[in-house]
Amino acid sequence: MTVYLLPHRSQYNTSVENTVGSQGKNGSWTGVIGMMVRGEVQVAVIPLVATSERESVVDFTSPLANIKYMTLCTKLLI
Repeated sequence: MTVYLLPHRSQYNTSVENTVGSQGKNGSWTGVIGMMVRGEVQVAVIPLVATSERESVVDFTSPLANIKYMTLCTKLLI
């Protein structure tokens, strides 16, 4: 699905593995975290636990409200 918010365009994706993500023995990441590390997505809004391993590769925002979802951000390309 593509959403147009002038003058920007957004596309919503899901991870192929359908997981939040974990780090493999070779150091690569799977799931949504892997998509962020590889630059496939810039923002993810998903329920997850912010572990020190995940915090070492992506930035977390402070919760904006007491809800189930957190926002992860990498560099936004505007």
